[in-house]
Parts: sequence; C-alpha cells; structure tokens
Amino acid sequence: MTCRSAHKRLWIAAGMLSMILTSIGQGCHDADRYVLTSDSSVSVEQLFILTVQGDSVQKADGFSHVRLVAQVMDVSEGGRLVLFTTTAGSLRVGDRTRVDSLSVETDHGGEAAVDLIRPSEAAVAQVTATVEAVIPVLMQQCIIRFTLATAEDMLSFEGVLDTVMLGASSRTEIQVRIDPSLEGEDRRVTFSSNLGRFLFGSGKERETRTVLADEDGVAKVTLVSPDAGGEAVVTATVRGFSLEKTIRFLAEPSITFLGSQTSAPADGFTLTRLSVEISSELEGEENRSVEFVTTAGTLVSGDEEGRRLSLVAGVRDTAVIFLRSPNQVGVAVVTASLKGASDERSINFDLASPDSVFVTIDP
Repeated sequence: MTCRSAHKRLWIAAGMLSMILTSIGQGCHDADRYVLTSDSSVSVEQLFILTVQGDSVQKADGFSHVRLVAQVMDVSEGGRLVLFTTTAGSLRVGDRTRVDSLSVETDHGGEAAVDLIRPSEAAVAQVTATVEAVIPVLMQQCIIRFTLATAEDMLSFEGVLDTVMLGASSRTEIQVRIDPSLEGEDRRVTFSSNLGRFLFGSGKERETRTVLADEDGVAKVTLVSPDAGGEAVVTATVRGFSLEKTIRFLAEPSITFLGSQTSAPADGFTLTRLSVEISSELEGEENRSVEFVTTAGTLVSGDEEGRRLSLVAGVRDTAVIFLRSPNQVGVAVVTASLKGASDERSINFDLASPDSVFVTIDP
C-alpha cells in the first residue's frame, strides 16, 4: 500500500533532481539555482515514497507489528537518515524501540524500514517519514487504523465436538488455530479444563497443559474423559486472549425390557404387550428412537406391522409395542436397540388349546 504525500507536489525544473540530492551532500541548498515551473515538474513520489506492508486497518493486539518501508530514490551521494514518527503504537528497529519517533539510515538501495508495534487499544496512527537534512523537505504520511482486538481474532477452536458419549471414546482431541501474526514464544497456547484431564497435563488433576503451536498455527491437546457425565469448559489462552469451548460428556444410553410375560399361545392372533424403559441424556427424537426386531411373529404399532419397527420413547422414557403370535410353536427373540445400547426378551409360543369344541354327526 503506497501512502499519500503529506505535501503538495513539488514543482522542480526537469533535470534538477540529481542536483538537489548533490546539494544535500554539500550541506546547503540554493533555491535560486532552480527554476520552479508547472511545465516541468517532479512529484514527491518520484523522490521519496512510504509504503505499509499490509492493510490500512489492523487489529490492536498490543504486540504484533506492521512493517513500514521508506524509499529514497537517489542515494548516489550516500545513505540518508529517515525520521519516522507515529501518533499511536511504538516504533522498532532491531533492539531499538521508541514510543513516538525513530531515525533509520537507508541501505545501499535507499530503503529504510521500521516496525510499528500495534497499540493495545483502538486508535488511529498517523505515521510520518521525513528525509532529514533535505531542502525542500521530503515527507510522506500514511494513516493506519487499529480496531479493538478480540479473543476470536487471536484464536479459534476447530473441529471440537459439542457432545461426547462416555465409554464410546476415552479421549477427545482439542485443536486451536492461532493468529498467523504471532511469533516465537507468543505462539504458546495454554489449555485448562474444569472437568476431565489432559494427557501429559500438569497441575493437581492434570487439568492444565501448555503447547507451542506448529508452523501452521495449530495447537493440539488430548482431553481424557471424566468418569461421570457433565459439562467441561475448556479454555484456550494465547498472549492474554482467552476463548472457551463447552463439551458435554454424556453417559451412554441404556434400555431395559419391563414386565415379566415370557409366553403366549401360538394362535396367529394373540397380541403380547412389550414395554421398554430408556435412559438417555441425548435430546431430539432421532436420539430417542427405539428399534424393535423379532425373530418370530410380527411387531404391531398403530397401523404398522412387521418384523422390524421403530418408535420414539415417550415423555416417561418408555416405548410400548405389541408382538402378534405366529401359528407355529416356537420361541421369538425380540431385541430393542437405542444408540448402541440393547436388551432382549424371549417369548415362548406354546400350543394353542381350543376355546371350544364343536361335534357334528353325519345324518
């Protein structure tokens, strides 16, 4: 991004640029030697420019930096000193840091670079670069706006589950991606949790762990599931910015047949009532749907009938279905399943005795 000039265009007679820079080396400048006309002009940008490497709007995180580069077009007489000033943030070159101004000598190519350390609060920085000991004055300015930085700007959780079933997996991977502007030790992310423990963690319950983000800006830890269900609040912190993620640890669902009926007549008509009770912390009908399967006879629920039927457990955590007896003597095994949990009930179909006998005699 090229910054705007702080001065109006300097109208200088064509061919006089090198003479101006030569006079700098002599320590003086005679304005009468130059004819200022509008027909032959040289703009400030042709003598000196200031650029910002990045956007003109930055986050005020208080530690990362924006690179500013000043370019003097002619250094044939030697390097020049460029004075940088700013109204917000601080300036840094190597080990030197100044709050408001800093002088930097150009290299052999006429370039002088400085880092503007971002402020920790929202601000507008007016940065000025001036070539020292030059007449007329060569100066450029630019405006950089710093907006308030939030934790969401610095880090984010990626692919972390909202709910985890206890027993299904004893470990949960937690991944955080940090802002790419973070460097060195600033890339260390500290994780903490009020429930469960971290693999290779520290603290009394191993509830804390600090890791260095990899070259892609990703920090990973493994949370070992607690023994009982509950909500774990996992906090990730980098450079004082903290973000939380809540993970619900749920006990595995259970299902149990109720009642004691284990036999029925094999008459092809009798309906045997089967009832199950479920225990599940999962919400939504899709997570409370019980599947029934029988090896003999047919299952009946409302207008539906077949060897395999599904229905949603009611508000009292029960599901009721009927089994129609077959015409043959035998055993039916009815299985009820819910999210990996299951229970079985065996029904014996006995010989169906007649309710009455009609005898007729041939005349």
